Amino acid sequence: MNNEDFNADELLTFVAYRSSILKRLGRMMCHAVALSQGGCVEINIEHFGTDSLLTYIADRSSNLRRLGLAKCDQITGMGLFTEAMKLPLLEDLELSYCLIKGKNLEAIGFACLHLKTLKLNCQGFKLPGFTYDHCWGRISPRIASRPHLRLGNHR
Repeated sequence: MNNEDFNADELLTFVAYRSSILKRLGRMMCHAVALSQGGCVEINIEHFGTDSLLTYIADRSSNLRRLGLAKCDQITGMGLFTEAMKLPLLEDLELSYCLIKGKNLEAIGFACLHLKTLKLNCQGFKLPGFTYDHCWGRISPRIASRPHLRLGNHR
């Protein structure tokens, strides 16, 4: 089935349905975080991440050690930086196909003193004017040379 198989009404219905599913997933994640009573140590979010969901998680999960975000185009670099500062134990951050760029990554590296692994996966990410190098940008040598921090990718 390709895009030509949909008429406008069907396409609008599909978009509304997908939006409804993603909102439900966000509510389920909030419920799971609330049930953990601050005990979450690892969270992975794919497709349905937003700045407000990340705020909810960071405000209630100060013990979080690993955060994985994949295809979360509703999470901004500033949103991730702001919430990462609330996660003092964060050791591993993995970003796949997110629009977080070098300066934000550098700020996160400075803010998260316990960060041991920062992984990016932008391979095959095609947006006009966006290349793999935009992900890393110019990471400060002070961040890149921290002895316990491993900068990696899935090239």
